[in-house]
Amino acid sequence: MPVTKWTSVGGVVFPSLEDLEHVYVLSPREEFWPRSYPQGPVDAGESPKQAVIREVWVATGIRAKFLSGANCYIGKDDGTQCVTHYFLMYRVGGEPKKHGKGSDIKLISFDEATNLFTQFGNRRDVKITHLARQALKGFPA
Repeated sequence: MPVTKWTSVGGVVFPSLEDLEHVYVLSPREEFWPRSYPQGPVDAGESPKQAVIREVWVATGIRAKFLSGANCYIGKDDGTQCVTHYFLMYRVGGEPKKHGKGSDIKLISFDEATNLFTQFGNRRDVKITHLARQALKGFPA
């Protein structure tokens, strides 16, 4: 019997339009990866874009918009329990805040993110980091 997967969204969030070399990563609840991009489920009646704006806010305290001029939708990861769709975003307000037990937010470079995700065996977010870098090629500086 096929397993029905739920739909999730994630944001690769830059600190500003002027800094597309650094991204916010967080340490979510213990049952997930030690570090990952902000993500969460799509609620009933929400579009993926509405959900990712909400999830980034809930998980980080950051208000974000979609990056225009690049493909803001960068792809998906088909996990064992859910299919997660990822978007390129940038901070327009709010302040990074801790959310929940043991959770914190770091602003790090793409290279640091790749190394951190690789260190903890988080192949999904290594893939998403690569897709984000590819989508930014040719983006206006």
